[in-house]
Amino acid sequence: MDMDMMTPRQTLFTLALAVLLLVFVVELVRRHRLREEFSWLWVVASAFTVLLVAYPPLLRAIIAASGASKATTTIFMLSIAFLALVCVHMCTKLTENKTKTKRLAQKMAILGRRDPAVSENIASRLTVADEVAR
Repeated sequence: MDMDMMTPRQTLFTLALAVLLLVFVVELVRRHRLREEFSWLWVVASAFTVLLVAYPPLLRAIIAASGASKATTTIFMLSIAFLALVCVHMCTKLTENKTKTKRLAQKMAILGRRDPAVSENIASRLTVADEVAR
């Protein structure tokens, strides 16, 4: 066995983790705890992990290209890169939501200033929405 490749135990463990991650993500989507919009990141990560572990020539090529000395180091490095991508993706979504919220608040303020009845109606609806959210 090559010193740079994973042992059978490491391979099985990594495959099991990837499959468990996939099952977990599908269950979260099914229970509406994770939006489908975000689930694809995790599905791709699980599939890529299975592909890397199940097809050693691809893993060897990535090891050679990255200059890593072991397969486990390469998979760990790819995992960190993936998590960095997830963080960037979530930050862009957060920025979008903040921008939309600001615009909505500005529009509501303009409407409320034009017509006090609209302002009272919006305030009462927000109070009800807050109670439902709790």
